[in-house]
Amino acid sequence: MFALKFSISTSALSRKLTRSMRSKCAAGTPAVASGLLVMASACTHSDEPAPAPDTRATSILLYAVASNNLAYDYADDLEELLQGMKSTDPAQADIWVYSLTNRIAPALQRVVRNADGSAALETVKLYTRDIFSTDPARISEVITDYTSLSAADQRGIIFWSHATGWQPDFSTHTVPSEASRPATGNEHDMTVSYSYGADQYLGVTDSCDILELDNAIPAATFDFIWFDCCYMSSIEVLYQLRDKAPYIVAYPTEVAAEGMPYDLTIPYLARRDFDLTGAARAMTDYYLDRNQVITIAVCRTAGLDALAVEAEKAIGGTRPAMIQLQRYSRAPNGPFFDFGQYSRTWGESRTDGDWDTAAFTEALDDVVVYKAASARGFDGRAIDPENFSGISCHYFEDYEMPADDYYKQLDWYKAVYPRYVQQ
Repeated sequence: MFALKFSISTSALSRKLTRSMRSKCAAGTPAVASGLLVMASACTHSDEPAPAPDTRATSILLYAVASNNLAYDYADDLEELLQGMKSTDPAQADIWVYSLTNRIAPALQRVVRNADGSAALETVKLYTRDIFSTDPARISEVITDYTSLSAADQRGIIFWSHATGWQPDFSTHTVPSEASRPATGNEHDMTVSYSYGADQYLGVTDSCDILELDNAIPAATFDFIWFDCCYMSSIEVLYQLRDKAPYIVAYPTEVAAEGMPYDLTIPYLARRDFDLTGAARAMTDYYLDRNQVITIAVCRTAGLDALAVEAEKAIGGTRPAMIQLQRYSRAPNGPFFDFGQYSRTWGESRTDGDWDTAAFTEALDDVVVYKAASARGFDGRAIDPENFSGISCHYFEDYEMPADDYYKQLDWYKAVYPRYVQQ
């Protein structure tokens, strides 16, 4: 989520009273901290061995890096999540939450039910701040803890924070000390040099690049991944993570700071027959009913290899000019363009070769099982539904810059671009 998982609370219509009363204070103030602590119970300690967890049909891990200017939005989303859990069967599904803010230490919590049927968060494990939550080592650690503490037939993970698609931050993940804190700067100021996540600590913003995230997510663990952050429905991200889950839900553009309306989507996700399309439709309807910007796609990863084969056939014609293409990003991010339009326009410019528009369209439709977009994007430009594929792509040009060298390491580049580059 870039500046637009930046706050739009001054114009957004309120879903509930607490949303309309959202404070305009800087993120991470004590007001947020105290609100989160009310929902979290103290850790319990016992010499007795932990009982084996009961097996649920579906288990979901929300991995939220809110140690940035999204802390208030995260507090709202937690309230929505707990509200949504009241409409689910606790015997069928459970939800775990790993999160941190600028004021609250990282912790793994699980949703529990009170005697009156309401939902609350119980703290299961506290983590140290000597490693960033955007360090792939911490992501792997949390996933390992979560899977060891819960038992389920199927699992999903929701990544919550800022993001910029495939574009790297080149973070070193070195945690600064108090002595090394930068002499200038405000820890609440946001930069845009992040890929997934923005963990701000002691004046430093750390992020996780997509190759690192690929390594951090274990294979054969999750049945879906949902990116509740900006720009992650890019062909580069989807293809890189194609072996991590059968389905990925993400947004090709920015998304508003409030992100997913969890009270509306959790009832679709936290159940035996989790319904990604139903949840995506609920989110789409929520934003469209309020005349707000929304773009979303539910993608089936099993079709991505076949899509890469068809997309590679576009290489060799006259690549379309940027001005011809539907753009999904705003500077300084991107540029990101519609993947379907980009590939078709390039492929149809070929005078020879094996490009087949029908075959490409069929392969794309096999991947994108649901897509939706508002009439306009965050830049005010119209989104043409005929050229909205639900997936963005990078307009690769090899300038031998660090980002270009990084792009060449991505699986999508290796599958699609070598023929173009060799010409």
